Amino acid sequence: MNECSNKPERLLKPVPDSLMSEYLAMIDDQHPTGTMTA
Repeated sequence: MNECSNKPERLLKPVPDSLMSEYLAMIDDQHPTGTMTA
């Protein structure tokens, strides 16, 4: 089940601010105009 830790499903659970920052940075890199959708 640990393999799921690399899937977006983990975002449904509370995550450290540092992890969220990395996620938002990834989203910003992929969708520069969609950063405000969160």
